Amino acid sequence: MLEILEMAYLAMTAEALGKCIPDKSIGSILELDLAWLSKNRIKCVIFDADNTLFPHHAKKADAKVLAFLKTLSKKYRLGIASNSPNKKRISGLDAYFKSKGVKILVSKGNRRKPCPDQFDYLAKAFRSKPKECVMVGDNLFTDIAGAKLYGMKAVKVKPYDPKSEPMYFMFMRLVEHILS
Repeated sequence: MLEILEMAYLAMTAEALGKCIPDKSIGSILELDLAWLSKNRIKCVIFDADNTLFPHHAKKADAKVLAFLKTLSKKYRLGIASNSPNKKRISGLDAYFKSKGVKILVSKGNRRKPCPDQFDYLAKAFRSKPKECVMVGDNLFTDIAGAKLYGMKAVKVKPYDPKSEPMYFMFMRLVEHILS
């Protein structure tokens, strides 16, 4: 019996680790391949906020990121799915981006990634199927695995500014490094 449980555990772990493999890896969101999005019939692009769009806990994006998002928003629906505990800051992002001419919807999901709430909220708000969405984020375990478990494509970016992250993120980055 123990052997069967061990095999089941290993199978689940292998499947879960398989969900941590992104469809694509890039240096920053500015390298997001528009031809790849088109080829994969993507309709909406969902971004993590901290260390994907801007440094951890920043309140605004730099000019290059804003210009890229503005261009992207002309063809794709854009969303933000964030695990930031500061919901006031995250909910203020849609107004910030709107004031910069970027139409973006911030998730109202109640649970944190990798749980499907935030992905589900945005996919439904955009009237899109998961396979028509891509998650762009810097974390294998929350952004990439969460999106893949929900049925979305996933693009891994290098963290915008790893030095801006809390200390406990260093452990996760070490595990990510070992897995990649």
